Amino acid sequence: MGAEVGVPSGPFESEPVDLGRVLSDGFSPAVAGDEVVRRCERWLTEVLDEADVAVGSFDAEVAALLAADGWSVAQVVAGWVRRAAAR
Repeated sequence: MGAEVGVPSGPFESEPVDLGRVLSDGFSPAVAGDEVVRRCERWLTEVLDEADVAVGSFDAEVAALLAADGWSVAQVVAGWVRRAAAR
């Protein structure tokens, strides 16, 4: 699920939904919840890795919390990372 596929990096003027669509692909709403959160956490970790951000164990815990808070939160944070890394 490459971190770059179909997920814009902003800047965002409204809540982004692109990551949610990518993460929920192939799941019915009844079974999607936990797996979508796991996918979101992996995706966010991939974004950090692509930006050469060293991730410690507590960093990984916070990434998991962001993923659990919702894909739009993860997408915005990942957008910050990507835009900063591009500079």
